Amino acid sequence: MTGGTSIHVCAPAAFNCSGRMRDAVTAALILLFSFASILHAEEGELQQLLEQEREFVALVDRLSPAVVCIFDAQQRGMGSGVLIDAEGYGLTNYHVVAGMIGSDADRGGLNDGKLYDLEVLGIDPTGDVAMFRLPGRDAFPYCELGDSDQIRVGDSAIAMGNPFSLSEDNTPTVSRGLVTGVHRYQWGVGNNLIYSDSIQVDASINPGNSGGPLFDGNGMVIGINGRISVNRRGRYNVGFGYAISINQIKRFIPTLRAGLLGKHGTPQAKVEDMEERGVVFAEIMRNASASNAGVRVGDRLLSLDGIPIVSRNHFASVIGTYPADWPVLLTVDRQGKVLDFEAQLDAIPPKLGKPFEPDVQANIRQAERVIKQFRASVLGSTDLGWPQHWIWTIIRRYRSENTRGKLDDRFVVTQQDNQPAYLRLLNQDESPGSTVEYTDQSAKWLGSKVTTVARMGNGDVEPPGDEGLEVPFETAMMLNALYFAQHGLARVTDPLNSEIHHRGGHAIRSNEMDDLTRSTTFRGSERTHSRIVEEIVYPLSEHVTAIYSFDVDTHRIVRIRVTDNPTGVEVVITLSDYRDIGAMQWPHTMWVQSPLGDFCDTLCDWQVSP
Repeated sequence: MTGGTSIHVCAPAAFNCSGRMRDAVTAALILLFSFASILHAEEGELQQLLEQEREFVALVDRLSPAVVCIFDAQQRGMGSGVLIDAEGYGLTNYHVVAGMIGSDADRGGLNDGKLYDLEVLGIDPTGDVAMFRLPGRDAFPYCELGDSDQIRVGDSAIAMGNPFSLSEDNTPTVSRGLVTGVHRYQWGVGNNLIYSDSIQVDASINPGNSGGPLFDGNGMVIGINGRISVNRRGRYNVGFGYAISINQIKRFIPTLRAGLLGKHGTPQAKVEDMEERGVVFAEIMRNASASNAGVRVGDRLLSLDGIPIVSRNHFASVIGTYPADWPVLLTVDRQGKVLDFEAQLDAIPPKLGKPFEPDVQANIRQAERVIKQFRASVLGSTDLGWPQHWIWTIIRRYRSENTRGKLDDRFVVTQQDNQPAYLRLLNQDESPGSTVEYTDQSAKWLGSKVTTVARMGNGDVEPPGDEGLEVPFETAMMLNALYFAQHGLARVTDPLNSEIHHRGGHAIRSNEMDDLTRSTTFRGSERTHSRIVEEIVYPLSEHVTAIYSFDVDTHRIVRIRVTDNPTGVEVVITLSDYRDIGAMQWPHTMWVQSPLGDFCDTLCDWQVSP
């Protein structure tokens, strides 16, 4: 260029530059593109982090309205809680509300800025859990319960509550961390405040967090916070907090909702770790559940409800999660022979400052709730009209020793609105045989007043008279209980009275004669033969009582236990195989155990009309 500076550009295509220059240019281009890639990647990671942050903030916003700040009558912050349904029922620690039982001046604050009356219902002092209720709204925000057995070390954990009474506006404090331990056992004081199967976290949990929820990363309640490891010079968290696992609490919720005292179970047996043999029964109390089941000192414990037991501490952790009267399966090795024993756990008496008085109104309220859920389950809707006309067939197969060799029976049952139900026995040639009539007779439960009636030649039923033959008392008990299940519980709309009450949560165990669905009750990967039920007690007559067991998941009746109180005669009816009958769900298999013999009924050929 004339009058200027000449600039010579090395064109790679001409290969006029030296090899060293080419290498430098190539390296610079690589660095330039690498830097651009890094910037792009970092920008993508930053956007991902920002999105995760936004999701976490949204999760906290969704959960916070259901977290409760608990105050005493002087408006002092006592602890925390969490609502678990729209009716205002919530969970907290027993030690938070122990001084509030029977008080009507306690409050629960929500992040809407309002204080609500707080009613303490059922308590579980041994497991440090209590149920409360907030009235005052048509529907409360609530959080869903998760599966604490799915939690693993390293999972995210979120704690919410009212530490140091900081939540003056009722907005909960939030802390975040990791699960640092699972299935921890924490000793209590006497028979109280025992953390049998706790979750250990490093989320900041401090005084005032007690009773508040521990969430997993998806916002499901996996535990109730209650304990911390503290510095010797002050009560502040040193990095270890403990929450009661929600799967343990689930077993007690029906009892707590009904305003009852929850009691934990024990086999009244001690085990020891023996280096060569493993976990061995070292001491068994006389007439205890373990000894009555058949367990003996020296037996090596292999598993509890299918859970392999690896140490004495592990045994205490597992057994401490079961309520009293719960059936557990103990598998032992006795001199090389593997044996199974079922023990009905004895009750651990909690230590109480004063006797606990169940809340009658809370109990009736829960009984009505269970019956309402049953109606909705079998009818599909609580507003659905009850059918007026029923016809179905019963095929009865006898199973017990005292009925061995007896031929199967066939019955046809007819029910017209509120008229008596007729159970007609068919002879082997399908001709009509004897007939049994059963009814509630103006809502006065029959007791033993079921009578056989004659079958007339034209097929009509002759009304029973004084000369009618009385059927066996055990049969009368069974028919009355079934009649009331179909025409009493399923149709009741009036408020209940105190004679009808909720008996709390229990467990029933399947046997080889029925087909009840097995359910997970402790470890996520293990199966047991137990299912949780809520039990309602109904007096069928002055001396006959029926206990109806409702599955907590399906809300259907799965067992009826009928007892003649003066004599102790008992009939147990197990109902299963629910199927569609029109718009309803009704059982198709019924297993009956009674002193007269055991039999299984198949219910089929249903005809139902409005």
